[in-house]
Amino acid sequence: MENKETVSGFSDNPFMIGYDNRIFEGDEELGFRFPESELVGVNEFMSLDSLIEDIKKKTGYPVILNMGDSSTSGWNGNKVFKGNEDPAAPFFTYRTYSDILREHPTYQNTINAGVPGYTSLQGRKYLERLFKIFSRARIQTDYVTIYFGNNDATYNKHEDKVRLDAKKESQNARGERVTLKDYVRNIEAMIETAREYSAKPIIIVPAIHYDWEPGIRSNIHRKESLEALKKIEGTELAKELQKAGELYEKRKYREACEIDRVLPRLKKDYRKALLKAGRRTRTPVIDIQRQIPLINNEEYFVDYCHPFEKANKIISEKIIKIRNRDIFHIPINQRIRSIIRCLKKADKRDYNGIPLDVYTIH
Repeated sequence: MENKETVSGFSDNPFMIGYDNRIFEGDEELGFRFPESELVGVNEFMSLDSLIEDIKKKTGYPVILNMGDSSTSGWNGNKVFKGNEDPAAPFFTYRTYSDILREHPTYQNTINAGVPGYTSLQGRKYLERLFKIFSRARIQTDYVTIYFGNNDATYNKHEDKVRLDAKKESQNARGERVTLKDYVRNIEAMIETAREYSAKPIIIVPAIHYDWEPGIRSNIHRKESLEALKKIEGTELAKELQKAGELYEKRKYREACEIDRVLPRLKKDYRKALLKAGRRTRTPVIDIQRQIPLINNEEYFVDYCHPFEKANKIISEKIIKIRNRDIFHIPINQRIRSIIRCLKKADKRDYNGIPLDVYTIH
């Protein structure tokens, strides 16, 4: 599995491929992954084995598994360009919400399982794989956060399920990597999987950088995006981008973002469906969009979609708020039993019986 199509998240999107993909290696089930299945640590990549050993040394702390794409792993689009000799350059340039959580004494067992380019289909498969590994290692995950949608709604010639699972193309597909219908199925499957392993799922709605110029992956490397535009001249996609650009010039940022299908940014229908899935499955939802200004939001985004430290701090605070709310709802006798189990270094901690309250934290 060495071909470029396999080790890239996008096979037919000229705006999102063409840079060095040596950071990834092929994976028969997922399409691609970090080499040797490593995970993103604080300042470097780390192996699953070392992560598991580290968690076992910190028994008694909640284990939080953050699933997602590059917005979870951390990614700086301005560090990605043709000819860059450092494939790890986009990582570790700012604090992710996993990093910020780890700084809290209680949340040192926070796992950053974000992989750039992943859709909800890959996330669903990856979550199942990680749970099996953790279960064999007798690691109990307490919370699973789910941050997917930017890549799902983005243009690609073939859907992920066609490329990865050899399934038939969806009817009326518009070129999204994952159709809206399949997106909802994948999100709800992850929620169900988390609960099967006695973990509490939390949905994080991807923050949208509305006022970013359509079709421009990096302001610093703007020339590369303009070159990609030439490759699609005369196509329907080019016409859409032209219309998006016109709307952008008129400062109709939300409308422009909706039409721009080449940059990974969550679309309106996907956002609505995600919120509905949270209500339907009685899953806590973190949605910080209202706290982000429509313009003058440089402190909140690194580039076209990746949350910067100010946004990541808000996300981490919401995760802690949800856990604190859960602890408050646990009956006192159950809380005492849980503390005793932790002190005895119990192999498994569960918070069964916590009311699955429906609430969205803005």
